[in-house]
Amino acid sequence: MRLSFAVLAVLAGLPGTPGFPSREEALDSIYPKGTVKVQSHWLSKEEIRKASKLAGEPVGGVVREYRTTDGKGKLVGTAYVDVHKVRTKRQALLIAVSPAGILDGITVLGFAEPRDYLPRAKWFARFQGHRLNDQLRLRKGIDGVSGATLTSRATVSAARRALAVQAVLAAPPSPPPTP
Repeated sequence: MRLSFAVLAVLAGLPGTPGFPSREEALDSIYPKGTVKVQSHWLSKEEIRKASKLAGEPVGGVVREYRTTDGKGKLVGTAYVDVHKVRTKRQALLIAVSPAGILDGITVLGFAEPRDYLPRAKWFARFQGHRLNDQLRLRKGIDGVSGATLTSRATVSAARRALAVQAVLAAPPSPPPTP
């Protein structure tokens, strides 16, 4: 079973791992001085289907958004926590997305694999500015990391899932079928 967003992150016990920032610290580093509102979503079967198609892989049904607004109430970005297996152990990422569907940043919240398999922060910074398109793939717009190939793949997949979920949640609801 694929571990995915938010509620599972709370249950996983991985975020808050020593040596990694807390969710709050990560949000504050990407969206300083913002006000965060947490919202949970239980995706419908249709939303799961659409998000999975956009991401190019299965997307979970429970999502927790961390919506950050500025002092005037304007949305500056939304973050998602994605917990997933890399090899045999988990990685937790906070993935921040602008209202325009552009990656604002990825922060590692926890990593249970050996630290040798964790890319440097500089590599994670390469995701900034990417959209959900064909360039957000390894060996296209994102270079892999030698010695951390599975972590690289897992991170790209998590970024694609977050962008896909945001696209589906931001889309206007489909009109009811006509009789």
